[in-house]
Amino acid sequence: MRIQLLIHSRKEEMMKRTMRLSLMGLLGWFFAGSVSLTHAYPNGPLWYVTDIGPYCAGCHASTSTKQIPEHPKEFAEQWTIEKKHFADIQKAQAYQDLSPDQKDQLIAAIKEVDAHAAITLDAPSSVKAGQQFAVTVTTQGGAGPVIGVALVDNDLRFQSRPIASTGFLIKAPPKIFGPDGKQQKKWNEMRYNKLDGNINFAIVFGVGADLKNKTFDSTKVQWTLRAPVDPGTYTMAAVFFYGTEKASPLGTVEQLGRKMPKGGFLAHSGRIMFSKVHTITVR
Repeated sequence: MRIQLLIHSRKEEMMKRTMRLSLMGLLGWFFAGSVSLTHAYPNGPLWYVTDIGPYCAGCHASTSTKQIPEHPKEFAEQWTIEKKHFADIQKAQAYQDLSPDQKDQLIAAIKEVDAHAAITLDAPSSVKAGQQFAVTVTTQGGAGPVIGVALVDNDLRFQSRPIASTGFLIKAPPKIFGPDGKQQKKWNEMRYNKLDGNINFAIVFGVGADLKNKTFDSTKVQWTLRAPVDPGTYTMAAVFFYGTEKASPLGTVEQLGRKMPKGGFLAHSGRIMFSKVHTITVR
């Protein structure tokens, strides 16, 4: 009996010790991750150097409920700028040191950024099966210092796919042109160990906004694609990821030596905006 109790006691102690170590490891991962995450998302998801879709940007607000037609209206509205971002500015803890007037000023500044944000996709309307061709995505706006662009098959936030999913082969790394018109290599060079750079996602560096003078930077990203081998009608869209708060001093804070949005890492100050859906006939 004593032996059984001793064994049980030792097992219980080992279980408790294992749980303590697991909890310590989890907390260590969380806090270490929090530091690195804080350095990443609001200044660009710099470790996602691969194909992506807009579904992964869960903290971003949608610029239109048309991005979420498959869900009830009430659900879609919860992802809008007003419900997901501006409501936070009025009540979230991160903004409580702002006066009501300052909150109104910040919202007005953000609305200015959103009003000047735009994305267009330039692509041919018809190509031959297997033909190689170029598409160009042009953006305007975003608070910076970076913006993101991805090439997808439709304009649905939760159901669009990387363009390769429908048979368009990306033939080369995207050509990225910053606000100064010069080609940028930084993003392409972030692919590990010379992995193929033919991905549907690009980050453009050096982007900014000047609210006082109402100037908003423009960028271009060009992809070289090969058309699907099967004739038919295909769709394509570009998605624009940009931030807003850091265009205003009221929306900017210093954390770990870097400028961050006032709302913090999990704030909803980012945006998801789509270009018009482009139809391409493959003949």
